[in-house]
Amino acid sequence: MSSKRECLGLETGSLPHRRALLFVDNSGADIVLGMLPLARELLRRGTEEVVLVANSLPALNDVTAMELPDIVAEAAKHCDILRRAAEAGGLLVDAMINTLDGSKENSSSVPLMVVENGCGSPCIDLRQVSSELAAAAKDADLIILEGMGRSLHTNYNARFKCDALKLAMVKNQRLAEKLIKGNIYDCVCRYEPAS
Repeated sequence: MSSKRECLGLETGSLPHRRALLFVDNSGADIVLGMLPLARELLRRGTEEVVLVANSLPALNDVTAMELPDIVAEAAKHCDILRRAAEAGGLLVDAMINTLDGSKENSSSVPLMVVENGCGSPCIDLRQVSSELAAAAKDADLIILEGMGRSLHTNYNARFKCDALKLAMVKNQRLAEKLIKGNIYDCVCRYEPAS
């Protein structure tokens, strides 16, 4: 049986995914130190497209799709991989691109895109998403659901036709006992190969 690292395509010589959808959660450190570095790693290892999926409307402390391009642009000032991918995905305005190094025309990078999910909740019903997300999901071969609402409350038992990774910290003792037979503040990292 192959390891989780092999299934995710992280072993040397394995093929990267074509399109990864990363359902992001909280603003602040969660996106800056968690999901953006994960997106960067997917791009670095050759994933053809990385799509950051965020709420259309504000909910609690979740980052919104409207806020993400500014966050990506700031990170792109410090990381060439993110900069090239954001340029290719149309996330950076020309003024910012020109101030970096003028290499827009030489960019052969893959796109990094932001898509609205069509809701304003910490949870997500994947049967009711924006048309933009539905179109982006059509060719996805990796879905990463982050956060207790998206990965545990509403999609813990969901099965996908592509590889799925569900990431969360359980912040409710009853839910921890019911779903993972664990405790509050336990972390969940559940990988499921395509079904």
